[in-house]
Amino acid sequence: MSKYYWTLLFCGFLTFSTMAQTGVVSLLNVPTHNLMKFNRNLVNPSFSLVGEKASHISIYNRRQWIEFDNSPEIFMLNYSGIVSDKVGVGINLYQQNSGVMKNFGVTANYAYRVKMSPKIALTLGFNTAYYTSGLNSSAISTGEPDPALQALDNNAVFKFMPGGNLTIGKFDIGLYAENLVGYDLKTGESLSDFDIDSKTFVGHLIYTQPLQITNGLFAKSSIRVSASNRRSPERGDDLSGNLLFDVPKIGWIQGGYNEFYGYSLGLGINVSKNISFGYMIEKGVSEGIKNFGSTHEFILAYSFEPRRQGIQLSKEKETEKKEIKVNEIEKLKKEVEELKKQQKESALKRLEALKSKQPSNGIRIVTNKKPVDTAEVNPTLNYTNGIPYQYLGKLPTVKNGYYIVTSIFNNEEAAKNKVMLLQAKNRKSAYFKSRKNGNYYVYLDTFLSWNKAKETVRGAYNNSYKGNLWIMDVSGNLLLGKKEVSPKKKTVDTPLPTKVPVVKKLEKIRNVAMEISEVPTGNYLIASVFSKKSNTNRFVTKLQEKGINAAYFINPKNNYHYVYLAHNIDKNVVRKSYYSHVNNTYFEEMWIMTIRAPKNNLFTKKHQKNIIISNVPQGYYLVVNVFKKENNFTKFIAKLKKLGLNPNYISNPSNGFRYVYLKYSKNKSIITTAYFSNMSNSYTGEKWIMKVKNK
Repeated sequence: MSKYYWTLLFCGFLTFSTMAQTGVVSLLNVPTHNLMKFNRNLVNPSFSLVGEKASHISIYNRRQWIEFDNSPEIFMLNYSGIVSDKVGVGINLYQQNSGVMKNFGVTANYAYRVKMSPKIALTLGFNTAYYTSGLNSSAISTGEPDPALQALDNNAVFKFMPGGNLTIGKFDIGLYAENLVGYDLKTGESLSDFDIDSKTFVGHLIYTQPLQITNGLFAKSSIRVSASNRRSPERGDDLSGNLLFDVPKIGWIQGGYNEFYGYSLGLGINVSKNISFGYMIEKGVSEGIKNFGSTHEFILAYSFEPRRQGIQLSKEKETEKKEIKVNEIEKLKKEVEELKKQQKESALKRLEALKSKQPSNGIRIVTNKKPVDTAEVNPTLNYTNGIPYQYLGKLPTVKNGYYIVTSIFNNEEAAKNKVMLLQAKNRKSAYFKSRKNGNYYVYLDTFLSWNKAKETVRGAYNNSYKGNLWIMDVSGNLLLGKKEVSPKKKTVDTPLPTKVPVVKKLEKIRNVAMEISEVPTGNYLIASVFSKKSNTNRFVTKLQEKGINAAYFINPKNNYHYVYLAHNIDKNVVRKSYYSHVNNTYFEEMWIMTIRAPKNNLFTKKHQKNIIISNVPQGYYLVVNVFKKENNFTKFIAKLKKLGLNPNYISNPSNGFRYVYLKYSKNKSIITTAYFSNMSNSYTGEKWIMKVKNK
């Protein structure tokens, strides 16, 4: 042991003698090959953002080769913060003692990420360090003052250390220049030459694999594998490899190997949601340091946010979530199909048991008829406020109404069997056939009121019925005008009729009348009213995606946007749309607004005007401007084309005017719709409707 001790002291003496002769200060050298969990911005400045899980503050201590007095030791207080998905920052206070020398200073960090595609991002950053370097007087125990040591003055050093990382999916590739710029502020000299051989570079390759575990002790766990190489003028290439298994609910375990420092093994514990403690031991194996003793690292960290999987590329995270959901849905589908199969088999067994209990009068009937195939059809359902429904339309042999359907079959025997099973359980049931598709619909009830049908499905007969339930709309001219619907019979034209409740009164429609000159007169079925155009456009687009022909007009008296689903001069036509829920496509609140033209109404530019122009197609034009000068006309046409519009024009020989229009039709309602929809929200400038005759 003593020979290694004297060898170490001798090497230290040569180092300090050289420093005294050349005037070079002691440089900061913090081993970072084990920093896989915290303080990662010291490994590469981009790591204050890349792969980080939360903003945190930590206290770190590394005691190297502890069998020797005054062996290298590092104390650090580090903060690493995630400002946003694009920006990360950090700051570090540290003291490094190595023999009779010490460094004390601060490091600042900044990183910025640029997303190049959903799975590729480039992160650039830098560390800047300022520290003082000098003698550690507490480590000097010589009897007589050493002139060589006394000649060493304290120095102030500034360093600039840039780095970057390229993320490609789950891989990270990066490079870090540890001493690109080093400057002694006291002497005004550079700490190294500006040739590539005098610089230290660290390259890394990292792969991170999140485990697809959403519940339990190992939920949101991940594995990270890292390989790096540090090339320095002192030691040349220095390869490292590390493995980290991170379990957010417990802690972490890591191991690694470095060509110079040897093997390492570490363990971390998450004491609470925010506090973590970690320990690592390292043992050298190379000939020069294997007998120097072990190295110990300690870290205490506080995370400012609950641990999570880290800021990943949003598209990648969404894709992974979708894949998990798709797998779960497919699994559920298989389970549902298996359950349906079991239910069918069980129903047939119960049916056979019921038949066996019936008296046979001593006669045994033998038949070669094959068992009836249940042939149940899976319905395609729509939903409104969580209520499933289907629309069949008018059926010639079936009474109009809202049917509470539980099953659909493609043969009559299966439908009859289902009805027998339901009746055996004291359930009123029947079935009817649709001539449109040939299917048989088994139902439990029928209503003339949508609300009553809706309440029945939602309540599932006071939660006593556990099977499938949905509303089947069989409608012809079910509700028209204000007349009461009084069905003559309470039964449906089916083999097994059921009782139908009578609706005595129709729901009263809210009706509002208003005089507006800028809006075409008539009756409007209003669905909603908005004060902002953006909200109006979103609502209209949502309705149109559902196949509802929605539009809107603006009331100049209050600037509100009225979204309507039907418009007609005949109020009965609009009432029919109301009572049929716009052909069973809209089930929210609606009301009717009647627009009348004010008395003594004076036409303005935005109103329809009548004009006679020969040799011009008769009809209605949506005009946006009128010009007499060709220069202004040409500029305006070019402006409209830049907006993606397709303008046209007609000329009036009697006055030389050119009328620029965006739409033409012989149908007035088409032009009116274009006017109030602002040409499908493509043109919001001034416009009016002009009627043209050529006679």
